[in-house]
Order: sequence, then structure tokens, then C-alpha cells
Amino acid sequence: RVHGDFCLDFVSESVMAAKRSQGRTSGPSTAPAPSAHSKSSLEGFGVLPLPDGLELAAAGVAPAVAYLETQNLGLPISKSFIQDELAALDGLIDSLRPVSKATTELRDRLVFHFLRLHPWTRANSEQASFELDGAGWSAQWVNLSVKPAETLKYVKTACKRAGTAVPESYRWANDDMVYACTFDAHSSQLAAWLRKYQTRGFTFFVVRRGDEAPVSIVIRGLNKFTGLTATDEDDTSDASSNKRLFFESERAHTDADALFVTNKSNGENAKGTLRRIAGVWWVLAGSKNTCLICPIDVDPRAVYDNTNPTVPSWMILNAFHDHARGLATRGLLDDYARALDDNDWVVLFEFNNEHHEHLFPIHEDYCEAFAIRGREGVAIAPADAFAFLDRFAFRCVDRSLRPASDIDAVVTEVRARRDIEGVVVYFMLGGAVIGLLKVKSDFYTIARAIRQIFWRMPDYIIRVCAERRKVAKTLGPLVRIPLSLLRSVQTRLTNRMRRMEQIPAHESQEDKWIAWGTQFAEWWLQKKLAGAADAAAQLDAANEAKAKFGSLFAEFLTAFDSGADTFLSPEAQAALLDAEAVVEEREGDDAGNDGDGGDA
Repeated sequence: RVHGDFCLDFVSESVMAAKRSQGRTSGPSTAPAPSAHSKSSLEGFGVLPLPDGLELAAAGVAPAVAYLETQNLGLPISKSFIQDELAALDGLIDSLRPVSKATTELRDRLVFHFLRLHPWTRANSEQASFELDGAGWSAQWVNLSVKPAETLKYVKTACKRAGTAVPESYRWANDDMVYACTFDAHSSQLAAWLRKYQTRGFTFFVVRRGDEAPVSIVIRGLNKFTGLTATDEDDTSDASSNKRLFFESERAHTDADALFVTNKSNGENAKGTLRRIAGVWWVLAGSKNTCLICPIDVDPRAVYDNTNPTVPSWMILNAFHDHARGLATRGLLDDYARALDDNDWVVLFEFNNEHHEHLFPIHEDYCEAFAIRGREGVAIAPADAFAFLDRFAFRCVDRSLRPASDIDAVVTEVRARRDIEGVVVYFMLGGAVIGLLKVKSDFYTIARAIRQIFWRMPDYIIRVCAERRKVAKTLGPLVRIPLSLLRSVQTRLTNRMRRMEQIPAHESQEDKWIAWGTQFAEWWLQKKLAGAADAAAQLDAANEAKAKFGSLFAEFLTAFDSGADTFLSPEAQAALLDAEAVVEEREGDDAGNDGDGGDA
């Protein structure tokens, strides 16, 4: 395996079988024949030939051989075995600098394998087929992301064995906890490797024309970054207390000599790029955790299911593909695509979709770029990125260049705003980006907490309607919401607002925030459910509450600020609420973790 074909999966089949037996990976042994688009088997990624013109010796044959020799096929999958495997592979990857297309492709294969072996990652695979210029093309790909439940399981098991309590920062499973884990030496090393390799979105593609040799491509987001303070994180973790872990060479944000401040958009985290394969330009784009692929001359709407509005990846691919096709009609595509391909750049943007509002109204779909990821893993200089994007008419977020001494002023300005989620600050040193940090507005922190707790009510209606449809095939009459659910939501909102001590204005604003949350719950029942004729109408209102929260909350605040009545009337309460029913509670929303990292 060291000479001849290069093996993507260095780990032996017995090792992978052991992982599967422990539930770490799954899938049939052979992949089904590709249709237009379908789920795929993780076992479809085996042997790939070495890139043309690259000898394995030149790519570091000594560490490759050393790595292979460390494998003992009889060893079980133990903590020390996994760490030794990963350490050997990490050394091999470090020996390959991504200075050319060939070494970049080889290195990316190794990184993909590394992440497949890592115990805190999960994978889902897909495949698609395309007809282009009389030739049949096939593509398979794997989307990788972190698996917070495995990290939490590790910490809880270690604490149980030691007879100690689980630390507060490890109480809830979330991405920040995984990347910032410093529980012990083993978990610290696993987290460090994830910060190094598992970007905010990592998809490995294998594309083949007919029976020709396959080509592999990786599309990544930025390396994980955290908040300036705990206030700027959506979930409970030690990430903001360990900011240095997320900076280049563990520099500190205080080392910066300049700040590039970019507004945080209100959409879905997205990315897109173009790559040339066998003379054909291919578009690769998607959400943070799910990417898709399509040739520039094929309409992706004819390949992928465009009917599920809850899945943003196909909408993002359509939007980025349309952008590229628009450049083609103006004769600009080749310049744009070559720049992305030659430099291994990935355009990072937010897809603002009117059916996926976070906290602010969105009236029409649009993309808004905030960075370009470079070959070495960090964002390229923001001034260069925005100049490039402006040249090719890609809409960008508002931004400004500030001296590093302005950081406190930036924080004060952002905290006070009610029209944005916050900002992402690029910390610059000598013109290069050394790290990024988030700063969230106080309004974002409050509104997001209200949203997550309030959603218990529309979720209840959605769940009841699903059960009715499953049993009786019909939605039937009005769903009566347990009065106990409304009171629980209001109590949780009150308690959550009282725990917002991290916000400087907490003492003076607490009562207003409590009123926002508790009255919004009643306002929604009165304005959006009281007039519903049946359960189907209620389900529409519940789905709207999930998709259009930003518009609903803005409508409520307009009424609240004007002094209008925002309470539930006695008549509506009698019709909508069931005073006798009791709903089963779930943990999470009032304990510091909102259960949703999608906005991060």
C-alpha cells in the first residue's frame, strides 16, 4: 500500500469493523448504484490513486511507513490506541504542506481519514449522477461534523469512575464544549486536533467521469472560533475563557494591531466555491454541515429534491450556482472560478432565507458574504476578500477597519444595537488574520433565549398534529394547549431573564425583558391561534412561529412599544387552553443551554 495505489483508508478493515460494532460508523458494505441523488454508503471511500506527478516519497514516505508500522490489527479500539493512531497520522499530515494542487489533494485525503477515525466526529454520505456532454459522471461525498454527545459521554463516564461531579461547563452537549474541552490530557488532545482539522463544515467529495480515475476535493468553512466573553456564546462552555486556543499559534487577541469588524448576518451559515475537474467547472456549495455538488452547465434543480423547505443546503447550492451562471452570462466566470480554484479559496457567506428567520425579519432570499477561506485554513486578509467579492458583485456584510485600541468601544456599540445579531471581529497583526471572535448584541442574547423557550408551544402543536395524522390520518379539531405549558413557558422565561447577569444593563432592563418574553407568549396565542378554525390552521401558525420568528417578534415589539394590549383574553384562554391537561417537560431551556447551535 505504500507503493502503487495510495490507500485513503489507512486504518485496517478490522479497525473500522471494530468502530462499526461500537456504533461509531454504519452502512452497508457496498454502495447502491447512484441515482440522480440519494444517500450513500460510508464504505464507498476506499482506495484512490495518487495524484498525477506526485511520488509518495516526495510526499513523506518515511512518516507514511512509520504510521503503517504503528498499527497492530489485534489491538482493541481503546483510548490509548485511538490516540496513538491519530498522533501518527497527525505527524504525517504535518509533513505535507499544501503548497500545490497535488499535495493539497493528498493532504486533504489524510485529513478526511483522520476525522473519520476521531471518536468525536460523525459522518453522513450522499451520491449523485450527472449526464454532461454525452458522458456519465458520478459523485460521492461525506459531510463531517462534531458529535457533542460523545464528548459529554466521555466526561460523564470519567467523572463517574472518579466519583466526582460533572463540571458545570460540561453539563450540556454543544459544539463549543467539544472544541474547548480541557477536561483531562486525553480530551484536551482530542479537542486540539478538532480545532486543527474539523472546520465549521467539512465535506469530502470524490468525482469520477465514467471509468476514469477519480478526483477528490474538500470544501471547508473557517476554523472554529468563539466569543469574546461568555455573553457572546449561545451555549454553556469554557470556550470564551480559552480564547487563545482558537488563535493562530495560540496568540492572544490582545496581540492584534488592527481590527476588521464585520456585521453578523441573519441567515444560515453557508459556503461555496468552484473547482475544475477534467476541464469542467463544478459548483460546490451548501450549509455548514451539508454540502452538495453540481456541474456549472447542469441545473441543480433537476438533480436535487427542492421540496423540503426545512433543509437549506439545496437552496444554498441553487443560489451560489445562479450567482456563478450570472457571471458566465457577463463573461466573468473564468476569472472568478480560476481565482477560487487556483488558490483553493472558499467563499463564506450567510444565506438569508425568508423561511428560516433567526431573530430578524427576512422578506426575500439573498446571500451575504463575510469571508474567504484560504489554503492554510484561516481567512484571507479581509480587505483582499471584500475587494475580490465586490469585483464579482457578490453582496457583502457591512464592515469597518478599526484600530485595536477600539475593541472596548466596538463591544459597547454592538451590545446596544437592536438591529443586528452582532459582529465578527478579525484580529489582525501585520496585515494577517491571527484569529476571530464573536461579539453579540444584548438584544440577540435576550431574543434568542425567548425564542428557544417560547418554541415549546408551537412544538407542542406540531407534535400533537403529527400523532393525530399517524393514528387517524387526519388533524381533526382544535388542539387545546395545556395551561400548564403556557405557565411553564412563562416561568422559564422569567427565570432565564433573571439570570442574565452577564449583561451590564441587566438590573435596569430585567423587568422589560421578562415582560417581552411572558407577554409575547400570550400575544402569539391571541393573535395567531385564537382565530384558527381547526388543527390544520393551528399547525400553519405553529410552523410560521418556527420559520418566521423574526417577523413575529418584530410585530409583537411594535405592539408592545406602542402600549397596545398584548395579553391573552379570557375568551381566547377558555377556547385554547386546557386547565386539566399536563404536558411532559423536557430539560434544557432554563439551564443555560438553548439546545440549538444553528445561529452560532
